[in-house]
Amino acid sequence: MNQRINTLDAEQSAPFLSAFYFLGIYLVLEKGVGFGSGWIAKAISFFPDLVICGILISFLLVVFLSEKSLRWSNIYLFIIPFLVVCAVSLSQLKPDYFIEGVLNTRSLIRYFIVLFVVLHLKIEDKHLRKFIFLIIALGVLEGVIASAQSFSDAPLLKYILPEDMFYEQFAGQVKTLKVGASVGTLAGPTALASFLLIPLTTVMAYGLQSRLTWYSATIYGGSFFMIFLGMVVSLKRAPVIMAVMALLLCLFLLKRYKVLVTSTVAVSLVLLLMFYLVFVNDGHGWDSSMAREKKIPYLHYFQNVMSPDYWRNSAENSRMFFIEHVGREAVLYNSIWGYGPVEPYTKTLMVQQNPELYYLFGYDAFKDVYWIAMLCFYGPLGLLTFVATLLYAIFASYRSLFRAYSQSCKTIFLTVIVVCALSLLYGFVARVFELRAFSFFLWLLIGLALNALLNNRQVLYELDS
Repeated sequence: MNQRINTLDAEQSAPFLSAFYFLGIYLVLEKGVGFGSGWIAKAISFFPDLVICGILISFLLVVFLSEKSLRWSNIYLFIIPFLVVCAVSLSQLKPDYFIEGVLNTRSLIRYFIVLFVVLHLKIEDKHLRKFIFLIIALGVLEGVIASAQSFSDAPLLKYILPEDMFYEQFAGQVKTLKVGASVGTLAGPTALASFLLIPLTTVMAYGLQSRLTWYSATIYGGSFFMIFLGMVVSLKRAPVIMAVMALLLCLFLLKRYKVLVTSTVAVSLVLLLMFYLVFVNDGHGWDSSMAREKKIPYLHYFQNVMSPDYWRNSAENSRMFFIEHVGREAVLYNSIWGYGPVEPYTKTLMVQQNPELYYLFGYDAFKDVYWIAMLCFYGPLGLLTFVATLLYAIFASYRSLFRAYSQSCKTIFLTVIVVCALSLLYGFVARVFELRAFSFFLWLLIGLALNALLNNRQVLYELDS
């Protein structure tokens, strides 16, 4: 086998790896710098994009000057069609909306560049370990900060962060966050909880493969607890549920069936207890809007998702209603290219087609039910190609999971499988693929997995030779 598995050598790859380490740290800690909400903050918000563009230009120059070729990956079979759909969708916009459409599309696709560059680097096992421990360390740090924000009454914890981080847009209005909801140093509770799902999965994937001593069990257990606690105090229920699913998926994929059965029984008992608590409360949950006025006990807040009131409200006024009515409209009357990636423009076109959808103008679910929003923005073809990209990453990682040449390599594969699988569900409750920290680490991990896949093939070939 005379196949070159790396485009760049170790010396050429080193600056790019360092840039990705720096960018990952910056994106997680970015909002804790304290630039506020003025023009400086808006200008600083483009800094990661400038770094990404600089990385891409530098990479292409290195490849050109060293007369090396670019590497092909089958994942491009899905990414390239999605980019074409994005271009066509943008071309349909009126001139007044074009710039906004470009900025909205940029927030979704900018970290494709990370995957593209990582795929060409020489990445050894020591680099994989550094990325793994960096992700876990950032998760623990955010868990500690978020927990301190939630449980401490010290006002200093809020003063060190920009004031606008404690407000959010909801149905076109600016409202305070839920009382007790933590943001860490990210852009809000959703950004915090979604990012923490990645280090939580990573620490489980790595720890469950290790031969645990008392010391290592304390380290991994403590890391898991702090990250999970950070998710809980964000007051975002979906990521907490997905954290439990991540544990069960990791156990299943690692064939730890005895522990899986025990964990499933424990989770089932907790769910039964929560159902019982709702039942003794006459089937009524807490009104979630109360959480913006006073602090609701954590157990009661998460228990609320079990109540019939919660699901009735979702079916009549919230996500399920949006999925049923707007999703059906987008499938039946939308073009394969979508209406265009600008929310007001899309809403206007949909109401023109069906005046009964007038309520969309006061409805904010485009930011929550992201798969339906993507279906409206980019059409069925855009949605299918994007989902196919994630499915390919899952398939490619699973195919090599049990032939990985190292624990770090196996951890990357396992993390990609679980995070990509859960993100397919997460897209129904949050615009997770536009959140900077989550999106960066998602595409970074997919790039590392595909790079490791090529290295894995080479190692296995040399062992068989």
